[in-house]
Amino acid sequence: MRELKMLSQSLLLAICLSTSSAFADTIIDIEGEAARATISGQIAAFLKNDNETAYSYAAPIIKQQFPNVEIFMLMVVHGFQPVWKPKNYAFGKAIQIGPEEIMQQVFLTGPDGKPYEALYTLTKQKEGDYKISAVRIIEATAA
Repeated sequence: MRELKMLSQSLLLAICLSTSSAFADTIIDIEGEAARATISGQIAAFLKNDNETAYSYAAPIIKQQFPNVEIFMLMVVHGFQPVWKPKNYAFGKAIQIGPEEIMQQVFLTGPDGKPYEALYTLTKQKEGDYKISAVRIIEATAA
């Protein structure tokens, strides 16, 4: 079920990014800034080896699957190297994919020197902040 949701979100993002003028109203400003601050905060924490802070940016659905920092970090270190230790990163487009969800595109150079694209899904919490509820990483193709 989760894979189907990620696939549908990826397809939605691809459509929106390829026809950005038709979806200009989906590009967000203030909410997008909040989402980008969340992603930047988590990446900064990863780079400082501040695992507790990095874990604090995870949405409750992620914390249910990875109930403590140690398990969460095992998943990150073994499956998400480009966001764990990027050499650099830059934000692409953001779109609102639901009333309380944003998808943010991030371009990264991984620790292996290869380019990657990450698609973050962030969910707005009751407190008004955004937490990371999913990340999909693909190796970017050379232009």
